[in-house]
Amino acid sequence: VITHVDEIMQQDIRPLLAVDIIEQLHRQFALLSGGRGEDGAPIITFPEYSGFSEVPEEDFLNVVTYLTSIPSLDAASIGFIIIIDRRKDKWSSVKASLS
Repeated sequence: VITHVDEIMQQDIRPLLAVDIIEQLHRQFALLSGGRGEDGAPIITFPEYSGFSEVPEEDFLNVVTYLTSIPSLDAASIGFIIIIDRRKDKWSSVKASLS
């Protein structure tokens, strides 16, 4: 996933608007809470979401692209903190989320 985020940050295309992906955002499998790390890095959270393994890759990439476009370029250049909540899942699901 991290390599996808790096690729997303490098794209020079029309900005993705919330209205373009409203249904994907309403599913709330990824959130930008507004929280920041000690270094100012924005926090993206992937909360417990029972259908996470069934989220199409395109939906995932669209939401991550949108969420990473919200913070200022200065904040985004620091990097992002990713929190993945899979406490109700099996370890194999956690590993799959990270690959």
